Amino acid sequence: MDLGVWSLRQVDVDFTLLESGTGKNLAAGDLVRTWSRVRVHRDFFPHYLDQPLLFPSRAGGPGGARNWPSENIDYIMLSALSSSPNQLYYMPTKSGIPDKDKAEIRKWLGWGRKNVAYLKVRKDLPDWPAPGKVDGSAHVVGDRGLVFLFNPGKTPMQGEFALTEESIGLKVKGNFRVAQEYPQSDRSSVRVAFGQTIRWEVPGQTAAILRVESAE
Repeated sequence: MDLGVWSLRQVDVDFTLLESGTGKNLAAGDLVRTWSRVRVHRDFFPHYLDQPLLFPSRAGGPGGARNWPSENIDYIMLSALSSSPNQLYYMPTKSGIPDKDKAEIRKWLGWGRKNVAYLKVRKDLPDWPAPGKVDGSAHVVGDRGLVFLFNPGKTPMQGEFALTEESIGLKVKGNFRVAQEYPQSDRSSVRVAFGQTIRWEVPGQTAAILRVESAE
């Protein structure tokens, strides 16, 4: 943290936090997921205690003014929700945020509250956020859950995971239905058996939510 080692000598646990931001929600979403993985995989910080930082209020320099970024709010919100059931917001004022963006943020926070039981568990897919790759995480409880897929690149790419405990934390065997919940898609749900591999195309610069549930 900014205050250094000695300020934390009475603290049992602390975590690294990127506060400067990027000004663009697409790139910031990738940083949110990357830094959360650092805290979880390198610092062994429980993801359900993590606090991904969204929409930082400073631009990385003294007195730096920042313009509010309206593009790809869904991407940064889903990046944070896939990382942790908690978020951290530094917003100096709400007056500079367009009403449609406030509504978008509230929509995803409401979605997160409805699905918080899934967000409290997390298993990351192998690839880290990077151009030319689809990264993501699985959030499975019992015989159902969510899989987030993120494509930072400009061209469509396939994300891949298996219906197994090793891949997404699925312990219940049987037949399952996988459907894209967001964004809306013409692709219908698929019926697959435990152990099978799913390959799902994600449009460029898009975050997708797949819902997995028992088909029995």
